[in-house]
Amino acid sequence: YYERLNYIRVYSKNYIPEGLEKEEIITVNKSFYAQAIDHLNQGSGMVFSPEGNSYPTNSSPGIFRPGAFKLACMMDPQPLIVPLVLANFDQLSSKSTFKCEIKPPFRLSDWGVTNSDDASFLEAVNTLNHQYKKWVMDLKSEENGFEGEIAALEDKIKIHKQKDNSVVFYGSSTLRLWKS
Repeated sequence: YYERLNYIRVYSKNYIPEGLEKEEIITVNKSFYAQAIDHLNQGSGMVFSPEGNSYPTNSSPGIFRPGAFKLACMMDPQPLIVPLVLANFDQLSSKSTFKCEIKPPFRLSDWGVTNSDDASFLEAVNTLNHQYKKWVMDLKSEENGFEGEIAALEDKIKIHKQKDNSVVFYGSSTLRLWKS
């Protein structure tokens, strides 16, 4: 599965293949930072699960591990971190609504953290972890099925049906592709 995704290998204690020597694990994990910095410097993005594990929505997120945030502190300028908040991803799609919210991007320097050795580094990671937990619970508890958004669209349709002589502009491609 992962072979198709251009990933950078990092071993966590929960996912170590049998027979792998401790020295190899250390070598592979240490090489992560150099590979990740090179990847980001080439203009590519990366996706992290900062807790290093998967959790059901009610327990999400787990405790953040500092690795991804250390990586951000190693770079100058620091990369933007864009929190993606997911809810109900652990449910059957027929029984729930998958939800995703993209939060505003930030840099750790926005929180006063410029180095992972800063006294405020772990405090910032923990604060973000608690904020993220709140975001997940808020997203989970919001109306299931986006009834508010659907009602607003239905109201717009009613307003437009009441207007006479509405003008609609089409691009030239649209007219060109019409069949007589």
